[in-house]
Amino acid sequence: MDIGLGRRADYSLRGVFHLARHDDGAFRSARAIAEATAVPATWLPQLLTTLAAAGVVESATGRRGGYRLARPPARVTVLEVVQAVEPDPDPVCVLRGGPCNWDGRCAFHEPWVAAKQAFTARLADTTFADVVALDDLLADAAGGREVS
Repeated sequence: MDIGLGRRADYSLRGVFHLARHDDGAFRSARAIAEATAVPATWLPQLLTTLAAAGVVESATGRRGGYRLARPPARVTVLEVVQAVEPDPDPVCVLRGGPCNWDGRCAFHEPWVAAKQAFTARLADTTFADVVALDDLLADAAGGREVS
C-alpha cells in the first residue's frame, strides 16, 4: 500500500528541511537549495513563493537575498508545509471513483476518514526540528551524513 504525497509536497518538504538544517538566519538562494536537495530548479522558486505566502519561509531580494525559515524549525510542522502546497482534494468514493451516493458516506467512509485523520495528526505533530534531530540520529547510526 502506498500512501504518499505529490511532487509539490515532496519538493517543498526537501526545501524546508534544507532550510531547517541550515537555520542560521542567512538567506539561501533557490538555486543553492535546489542543488542541495535534488529539486528541479524550475520548480523550487514557485514552491518557495507559495511557502512564503503561507508564512513558512521568508524571502528577500537582492544580492544577499533568497529564502530562510520564517520561524524556528520547532515551530514549523510538516503538515503546514504539505497543506501550503497541496490543498486537500475533494473526497472521492473508494467504491465508485466519484462522490459517495449514500448521503455522503459509503462502506469505506469511516475507515478512510480515520486513516486520514491519523496521518494528518502525525504530520501536525512533527516539526522540522524533530525531522532534523531524527536525521542526525540516523546519520550517527549510519556512520556519517550526506550534505543536505
